[in-house]
Amino acid sequence: MNSQKKWNSNVDKTIINKKKASTKKIQQSNGIKKEQTSTKCNKSYTLITSFILPFLFALYAFYMLAIKNSDVLYSVQEHSIFLFSTEFFKSMTAIPGGILSWMGCFLIQFFNTPWIGSLILIVLWALIYYITLKTYRIKSTLSVTALIIPASLLCSVIFTGYWLYYMKIPGYYGSGSIGTLFMMLAIFIASRIRNKWIWMAWDILWTILGYIAFGWYALVGSLVMAINKPKDETLTKSMYLQRIIVSACLIIFTPLITYHFYTQMRLEEAWIVAMPVFAGEEATNWAKSVPFIIIAITAALLSFIPSHAAWEELDRKSKAARFYVFVNIIICVVLCTYTWKSNFDDYNYHCELRVHKAIDESRWRDAIDETTNAPCHPTRSIFMLRNIALMNEGNIGNTLFHYDNKTILPYSPDSLPVHMLQVNAPLTYMNYGRINFAIRWCIENGVENRFNISEYKTLIRCSLIAHEYEAAQKYINILKQTLFYKDWAEHYETMIGDSVKIANAPEFKNICELYKHFTDVIDGDEGLIEPYLMGWFGNTQNKKSKYLQELTLIFAMLSKESKLFWPKFALYDYLHKNEETPIHYQEAAYLYSILDNIKISYPFDQNKIINRYESFAQITRSMLDQGMTEAQVGEATKDLYGDTFWWFYFFVSDIETY
Repeated sequence: MNSQKKWNSNVDKTIINKKKASTKKIQQSNGIKKEQTSTKCNKSYTLITSFILPFLFALYAFYMLAIKNSDVLYSVQEHSIFLFSTEFFKSMTAIPGGILSWMGCFLIQFFNTPWIGSLILIVLWALIYYITLKTYRIKSTLSVTALIIPASLLCSVIFTGYWLYYMKIPGYYGSGSIGTLFMMLAIFIASRIRNKWIWMAWDILWTILGYIAFGWYALVGSLVMAINKPKDETLTKSMYLQRIIVSACLIIFTPLITYHFYTQMRLEEAWIVAMPVFAGEEATNWAKSVPFIIIAITAALLSFIPSHAAWEELDRKSKAARFYVFVNIIICVVLCTYTWKSNFDDYNYHCELRVHKAIDESRWRDAIDETTNAPCHPTRSIFMLRNIALMNEGNIGNTLFHYDNKTILPYSPDSLPVHMLQVNAPLTYMNYGRINFAIRWCIENGVENRFNISEYKTLIRCSLIAHEYEAAQKYINILKQTLFYKDWAEHYETMIGDSVKIANAPEFKNICELYKHFTDVIDGDEGLIEPYLMGWFGNTQNKKSKYLQELTLIFAMLSKESKLFWPKFALYDYLHKNEETPIHYQEAAYLYSILDNIKISYPFDQNKIINRYESFAQITRSMLDQGMTEAQVGEATKDLYGDTFWWFYFFVSDIETY
């Protein structure tokens, strides 16, 4: 009996132990499952903050660059140049930071295809983002903070506006990203050095050689190296102070010493050489340098990010985890909003760039279409380029006033005064046949802001039209050293010495027709393109060229002076016998005959001219009698008569040129 009880007791113990073991295994299994679930959740959080949000920002950056500002990127490379020659390299490296400008110009040439240039910039920013994370050992719970620097670089590319024409820093649109990349790489290397003497040697080497190559970025990098405390290294106060003293001495004395070796460098600019500074005619706009100041401050402040938890240390449902997700999303939204607000999104600015490109490529219809359905009045620059396109299409007499001829000044919210001379003087003068003026302003703008692709293209064309073949060959040889314009230059090289081929080339035909009737002199335009052209064409009488004569008639109409109009209208009628007179010329003649009280025997179109003018006069007179102002009458009658010379004559005034 006792043995039976003993046996039963042992059996019970065995069963209990098995249950305990089973329970323990189940608990361990549940623990593993919980841990796996937690790990999976943490990985998803890491994926959101370290990859998804940065990837979305990269897509946003691509949209802002390649889609919203593709015309800007193309124009940037047209107003820059990179030559594969030692002479070009030497000219670029004549001051500290020259290597950075040289590299920036190399990068900018890929903006010729905007989406490729955009991808290159985004890859550079991705590298900066990754190096920033590694340099400061930023955990994934705050990884989006590393996007502040790429966002600032994006802002620096898309907010310049008309500064594009006045930028005195070669390679600006690429040098900021390259300089920041090398600066962050230098800081990263310093953060991995544990030996005091090796660290100091690296700081000295980077500051001196980096200053020569990258200018201002090397000084910022040296400062950040000194104040950055690697989180896995214990620095005594003495060692930390030594670092700061060494870097401070390097920052102070490197520019001073280097100044004596560069003749083109001014002492007051020694500490900010290669830092983008936007200097206008009236003042320096330091607000435009803010993105680069933010980059420097961010690089310094990231050194002081306090220790914070990684996702693996947080419970997936904890308030801390949700807080970090919220913070990352908010930072990303703020950065996107900031860059969106900073984007120079003026319609006329982008329209000017697109029309300029279309005129340069002789795409007349595209240039005209760009100016239609605009949400605002065009600038005078757009107005003049559009009229060039209309003349080349050959139907300006019937279509000139079908488009908006009220104009406004370019939008320039900062201290920059915009002048048409810098924006499109060479292209405008060339297409109006004023070759000497086109060459003059190419050279003057080139001397002031460095020669670029756009100016060399105009110089080549003008030299060919003027039969100055040696000059044309010189400029062609320059463009043959470029990556994307070699074929373009070789195409025009085939025209050298062949005056017949030049005269018959579609893009030169009308220009040559004008040029051969001009005297080969330069008079004064006093820095204003439109008044000069208005005065010259308006006071010119020519019966040898139908094209030139029609231009003189157009400018006489735009001047609203009947004494200039009548002789040109009579000459047009003489040169175009048995041809139907364009509707706008009839409109002007009929109006001036009434205003000047002149009776002329001319077969005006009864419905389009006589009846329509009588209706126009009756309606406007009635509105004025009702007490409406002239401006109100103009707006009220625009839909009905805005396509006539009459409406232009009475209601388009206060024209400002620039």
